[in-house]
Amino acid sequence: MAQNTFADRLREAMGEKGLKQVDLLRYAADTGRKLGKSQVSQYLSGKTEPRPAVLALLAEALDVSPEWLAGTQIELHAAAGPPKPKRPHPAPTVPSSSKEVPMPVRKFDKSNKLDHVSYDVRGPALDEAM
Repeated sequence: MAQNTFADRLREAMGEKGLKQVDLLRYAADTGRKLGKSQVSQYLSGKTEPRPAVLALLAEALDVSPEWLAGTQIELHAAAGPPKPKRPHPAPTVPSSSKEVPMPVRKFDKSNKLDHVSYDVRGPALDEAM
């Protein structure tokens, strides 16, 4: 039977790889990318579908094509299931510090919006200050 929804294809690919939600989260963390537990849960329940960057991450983790996972790949044999992996699933690795590219630090200047606002201290705070 052909899998129609993204959630069905995601579940099928996870089942074939023997992966659980937590495995996808670990893979994302190990490759330095963000993936939330609620995101994966919503994808599996069919409530939402991922954006292209997350779709690519999931396809990479599951070793299937993003087109197949998204359902945009034309399949000649619908019962064949997801494409078979070309290589075994890579073990997640922690990015080494030598490969990490430092993120530029963005500097924020102080806002001038409240420069002319004065504050009155009243009540118990004023009594305590006195």
